[in-house]
Amino acid sequence: MEDQPLFNTSIELNNDVAKEPLISDSDKESFFKSILADRPYEETCSLFDGKLSLVFRAMTVQENTDVVNQIVADRKAGTASDTDAYFITIATYRLAMCLVSVDSQPYSSITKETFNKASDDESYVLARARPMAHWSTSKLSIYLDAFRLFESKLVKLSAEVQNANFWKASA
Repeated sequence: MEDQPLFNTSIELNNDVAKEPLISDSDKESFFKSILADRPYEETCSLFDGKLSLVFRAMTVQENTDVVNQIVADRKAGTASDTDAYFITIATYRLAMCLVSVDSQPYSSITKETFNKASDDESYVLARARPMAHWSTSKLSIYLDAFRLFESKLVKLSAEVQNANFWKASA
């Protein structure tokens, strides 16, 4: 597995044309409160008619940097390439950093602060993503698709917050 990306090309992402994410007043309020509280925005994604619940949160600037550093480390190790497989690996790194819980169970207890590095080739980003390599391709595809929708909503909220009409004055 040394010369291979963490995930292979058999994983297909939903490449349908992205619909404009719907933003509710509740979403706006939660987003605004997360900014005021200086904490990452979180949202619960309900799948399969409520039978599966995923909680995602936005990455911090440091976590984003840590993912980029993992990509640089992958390049140095010769495991990064300009292929769909490596694109999925990058998406999975991001998913692993942002997945808070699955059906109210924490996804991972690994954080930058709690991670004990056994070798120079390891990082907490890789450690958080590694369990996903054992998931079925359909499970990973479903999680990645839900995460893509979360991120598109986050991008829209980030753009909309600059709009003068973003926040309606309360009565």
